[in-house]
Amino acid sequence: MPTIPATPAGFRRHQLDGAMLYFQPQTGIHLRVQNAATRDCVRQAPRAVMFGITNVCNLQCDFCSRDAAGRSLWTVDSAFELLHGLYTAGTLEVAFGGGEPLLFKGFAKLVQRLQADTDLALNLTTNGSRVSHELWQSLQGGIRMARLSIYPETDIARIAAVWQAQKQRWGANVLVDDAALATLPQLLEELAARGAQDVSILTYVGEPARLLSASGRERLQAIIQQAPLPCRLSVCAGDMGLSTFSAGFVTADCGAGHDFISISADQHMQACSFAAERWPAANAEQALHAWRRQQATLRQPSPRSGCARKTVPIVLQPEVDMTPSVHVWQSFSGNNSGECVMVAQFESTDLARQWAEQLLPGWQPEEIWSEEWLQLLDAAQVARPVCSDRGRPYLDMPEHLALLGRSVIATAYGLGDELAPLEQLAWRNQAESVHTLNHIHGDVQLLALARAPNAQQAQAVADTLKQAVHPETHIWSRQQHVLVLANLANITADARALAARKAQLEHAFAGLPWVCDVVDIQSPEPLLEALKHYRPDIPRHTRLAAYFTGEGARKSAEKLLHQWDSHDSAYWVGSTGLASHVVLKSIGERPRRLAVLAARAGAVLRWTYGKTVLLRAYLAPPPDLRARQQKKGSKTPKPVPPDYPEFADELRQRLNLQRDAISLNRPDWPGASYTYLHVRTDRPEAIAPTVLALAEERGLECSLSLQDIRPLHWVYDRLLRAL
Repeated sequence: MPTIPATPAGFRRHQLDGAMLYFQPQTGIHLRVQNAATRDCVRQAPRAVMFGITNVCNLQCDFCSRDAAGRSLWTVDSAFELLHGLYTAGTLEVAFGGGEPLLFKGFAKLVQRLQADTDLALNLTTNGSRVSHELWQSLQGGIRMARLSIYPETDIARIAAVWQAQKQRWGANVLVDDAALATLPQLLEELAARGAQDVSILTYVGEPARLLSASGRERLQAIIQQAPLPCRLSVCAGDMGLSTFSAGFVTADCGAGHDFISISADQHMQACSFAAERWPAANAEQALHAWRRQQATLRQPSPRSGCARKTVPIVLQPEVDMTPSVHVWQSFSGNNSGECVMVAQFESTDLARQWAEQLLPGWQPEEIWSEEWLQLLDAAQVARPVCSDRGRPYLDMPEHLALLGRSVIATAYGLGDELAPLEQLAWRNQAESVHTLNHIHGDVQLLALARAPNAQQAQAVADTLKQAVHPETHIWSRQQHVLVLANLANITADARALAARKAQLEHAFAGLPWVCDVVDIQSPEPLLEALKHYRPDIPRHTRLAAYFTGEGARKSAEKLLHQWDSHDSAYWVGSTGLASHVVLKSIGERPRRLAVLAARAGAVLRWTYGKTVLLRAYLAPPPDLRARQQKKGSKTPKPVPPDYPEFADELRQRLNLQRDAISLNRPDWPGASYTYLHVRTDRPEAIAPTVLALAEERGLECSLSLQDIRPLHWVYDRLLRAL
């Protein structure tokens, strides 16, 4: 009979859900044991705490996640009591951050007290400006791992010399976007030469335009593979090969709010520094109470763009027939912390089933594209995916795949458009329409619409469905139609339902004609509001936008422009400063041929249906002038943020637009240097060139996208027309 091993000397024991973790604070060695004897183990406390001990910082970086106006309430005594209480409850590690933790008055004294009275592994993240021989001598070896955040002004040589003399284990945090990749290999060489043990690669959260592109992600993977020292990716970087044992989850997840928590300088707790929900945490009792009572909220993704948390339910308990396992790894915690959904709709259930049956034999969820799938691409004359995800040559296959009536739905997770090759394959296999939502960080909802012979039968079907489907599913009857709004995770959780050619809704509708799509809403209220104002007599004005990014984007866009020009008019949109180019076209009711051409060219396709649309412009200073603020006292002047309201006013004058036709949407990010400009227009092809020209005159980066003003209206309209 398996037993829970006794705690080895020098290790601490920490219960996970269904497993036992043994941790050696001196070395960072973890030993995770799972067997029948650990089946009933349940977490008693978060494994690690990201502790923002102060909000004070001598830098003013525009990407910093802290609230610059927040208060700093901790004292040495209150911080010690909080951390000692969490240690007693079972917490293993503390990672100090902020703010700049070395600016906290009494930091050395706090470290000394914790070192004397606890076995916590104490780590910190610092900008390095206050690192000195004197300070490190006062810490008396209490910091297990120091992480240096790299900025343009960081004096790596000086800081590394101090840590080498003090025999301090250290690593670096490097924040990357596409522009930073040019100098990353040289930076990694320098860090290795200076004695860094590893590098954490961090990606932007809250700045959509600075997320890595597909080509950037591929380039980053190549750099990591050739790096002269170990590199690890932040959990915010998405599914790029992370292997996280410490979280202890059955499904992959960053662990925010469960495995670790973040405590702020103003004495509040949140899942991570990017999370929206917060609870008082002036002491260990408050922090643990919120951690135990608020798990459902703590495990939600951050609302900020760039959060890579999965939207599928997280399984916190092990499987009943769990396989015994032992894992060993070495690491210390650092103080840093999209779902893609495709719906391919076919003219008939038979066509959808035929395509699904082609996909099923070679489908291995979340594995790289199988040889069977690659052969399907070859037969359809679709280019094979070449993005080096997880250090391998191809993209992953979808995590879930389901046949629902006339639709095939796939879900994937990653940084780029993970389903682009599958979209192209769907168009080539006679799909009537293909719609994709990219990088959704909330629950994606499936909207299904069935047609009954009359209103009475529609009501009867709705009443029957309410008794048969998942309790969180919303069901209405509307005239002779039945509407179902269901969390997509609840529908596709049993991914192998495709093998049986059945799904929950297909059975429930019992032979009625029905169609489905996906919508990015978190509650039924927006849909009900759209239905209330729906008018079937509003004419459709279908537009197709093909977006290209990365190297060769302009060349690909120009080629597609030439191909589309032979099918009536197409409008070049372009970009300034960014490798992002768009070809826009007004099209008829059956756009499959145009979509196939765009898909073959490697474009990401987006549709709009309203005559009046929202032209969305991302505006920002170019990267070399972006506000990476200098240390206080630096002679380098602080860059002045662009006057975006003045930009909007001049645009109104040039286009002779009403004041309410243009609006600015500033990000919820302290010190952010970019903004979004929205223009309501029924002439996007005429407005876009002026926006781009004005941005170029002012030296701004600008990329454009198009979206419907009333998207739910057009989703419902599209489903009605498909029945």
